[in-house]
Amino acid sequence: MKKRLLFLLMAAVMTLSTACAGDNGEAPSTTGNGDAAQTTAAQSTEAGAIEGSSTSAADKRYVYNTLSEDEKSIYDQILAGVFNYENTVVLDKEYDTAIVEATYKNVYYQEPEIFWFMASGSNFESCGEKTDTVNLAYRYDKEQTAALQKSIDEGIAKIEATFPENATDADKVIAIHDYLALNAEFTKEHQNAKDVSGPLVAGYSQCEGYAKAFAYACNKFGIENVRITGNKYTGASHAWNKVKIDGEWYNVDVTWDDPEGTSGIYVRHNYLFIDDAAINGITHIVECDFTPPAATSTALTYFKHTGTYATSADEAFSIMQKVMIDCAQQELVACQVACDSDETYAAAYDYIINQGKYNDLKNTTNNTSGCSQIVSMSMSCDEEANIIHLNLTYAE
Repeated sequence: MKKRLLFLLMAAVMTLSTACAGDNGEAPSTTGNGDAAQTTAAQSTEAGAIEGSSTSAADKRYVYNTLSEDEKSIYDQILAGVFNYENTVVLDKEYDTAIVEATYKNVYYQEPEIFWFMASGSNFESCGEKTDTVNLAYRYDKEQTAALQKSIDEGIAKIEATFPENATDADKVIAIHDYLALNAEFTKEHQNAKDVSGPLVAGYSQCEGYAKAFAYACNKFGIENVRITGNKYTGASHAWNKVKIDGEWYNVDVTWDDPEGTSGIYVRHNYLFIDDAAINGITHIVECDFTPPAATSTALTYFKHTGTYATSADEAFSIMQKVMIDCAQQELVACQVACDSDETYAAAYDYIINQGKYNDLKNTTNNTSGCSQIVSMSMSCDEEANIIHLNLTYAE
């Protein structure tokens, strides 16, 4: 499947090449029904929670609230065991093994704050049809967990420090998304890559870590969200998030917005506040054990929220000029404009690229007071999302 076109422009000379974006994410090896529900304060206290662990209101625990009473009971008992660092949880009675296993996965996927929990301790295949026993395993010991928790809290404080004054939930989500993408590099090798501490502390993550850290931060700031698991269009496993803003659900994929998994260069916003129709069955294949909330609204996109959404080629050019000047004044390296349709995108692309108007953008910016001098540009176009993306290189 064709994914991306990377267009390289060096000064006034433009050459074309093809690149694939979004292939830097691998989902967990265990297929679960991941989301980001949190323990209640009462549960955390009762379970002997690690000091500093986050809590949230029960009514925002999307997947937990879809469970049966038996499943909730199993869930709570396993979660209490994890908080107490128990090696084995003996349930209050025997339950169908399939239900226990599914709930065990729910705990792992839904609770980003129990980052010390490793979902590989139980062998349900040997349990028979019913079981009352759940074995638990841990990624870190208590001392390591306490140290990481302190560093995680510091990371959350750094994210909060980037919030604009009077930040809305959408503003907060953008800040969380951008911080994680800018401060983490994709890898499957680092020991912290699969949990919250990967992107927030170590600076390394795979998609499981990005999704959990995003969920963790949203929970900290009271923003309802859910983790989604499945596959990307190539067939490889993947994980991402949905977030609820002003009563509507939207998809967010931090992994795919972190270009080539690099850290500290720039961040895309192609998969921030996206509806299901734009990705489901196209780039993202959902495989959850629960029914995810439907993301049907297009009322909010990153580009609409930031005023970088164009309805004509002229408007796209005008917006890109304003964005480029703003970038050059701050020495930011990435400029993005989204178009409202395939037709607008095609017209804007023709105007800016084929007609050479990218030079006008650069020259006007370089002649604007307070702007660093742009010496070259590259352009990464997402033709499926109708996004024109310019990367800037400045004079040293």
